[in-house]
Amino acid sequence: ATNKRSMFDEVISTSTSETTTLTVVLTPSQLYNAVAGFGLSGVDSINIAMNDGGEVYNRDVDMNDYSGVDDWYDYFFEPISRKDEFVLLDLPAYPLATLTLTATGTGTFTFGEFVVGSQANLGEAVYGSGFGLKDFSDFKEDAFGNVQYVSRADYKLVNFDVKIEKERLGYAYRTLKALKGVPAVFVGSTDVNDETLVYGYYRDNNLNYTTPTICDVTIQVRGLT
Repeated sequence: ATNKRSMFDEVISTSTSETTTLTVVLTPSQLYNAVAGFGLSGVDSINIAMNDGGEVYNRDVDMNDYSGVDDWYDYFFEPISRKDEFVLLDLPAYPLATLTLTATGTGTFTFGEFVVGSQANLGEAVYGSGFGLKDFSDFKEDAFGNVQYVSRADYKLVNFDVKIEKERLGYAYRTLKALKGVPAVFVGSTDVNDETLVYGYYRDNNLNYTTPTICDVTIQVRGLT
């Protein structure tokens, strides 16, 4: 993909690069009520705005990560850390609205993937959900014991433990079946800082009738690289 379109090619590791400000204007011409971004580097802030004969939505996302700041010393002396992904789930459903993304950064920054779509509530993610990193990098040793690190791609692997009401189980199953082989965004919480946020392929699911009214479901998602 060209630099202009790399942020839409379903590959997070190929990114659109820009200096200072990146502005993207889209008219999806179909229902959408959520956006997400992945593979961001050097981005200070994101603004998402919608216009449908007038502004109907405007929200800023601070990409600075303060989770590692525990005291004033950290605040003043720790290197600035930035988030590399975000999600917004509160967009109003205006199918014909124009969507504007504005990303700002210091110097040259990159944007790996921008995703726009409509939401589906599969159930309630519960404690027990978790995520990890699958790394394809390797260490090579020569005959003298010298080690060379070979950097390769990695991806996020997320396991969602979900509780679903029995009458909604068929809907959840059909929704997952329709997503077979289709990259989609999965997230376990509406919190913009939720680390279960992943863009990839749902790989496996296991549905169990736990009680007469509640079903336990495990959904595994393999993130894109």
